[in-house]
Amino acid sequence: MPTKAPALSPEARRIRAAGLRMYGPRWVRQMATAMGVSHTLLSLIMSGKRPVTSDLRERITAAFEHRRREIEKARTDLDAAIREFNGE
Repeated sequence: MPTKAPALSPEARRIRAAGLRMYGPRWVRQMATAMGVSHTLLSLIMSGKRPVTSDLRERITAAFEHRRREIEKARTDLDAAIREFNGE
């Protein structure tokens, strides 16, 4: 009989929600890469087998900021491409 997975902590639920929003349904690997940790570690955290340490909280915040910069650069590049295409 399979064992029931432990319920996610409120913090793990917030991390999961943010990961899904930022990277989509296959978010764990991308977010782990952005955090500079293994996807295995992030999976263990999401399964409740490892705690969210203060170092990981900082890495998550840094991953969010990194993603923000990626999106801002993409927007700037897209705006420039549109202007170039329109001959502006």
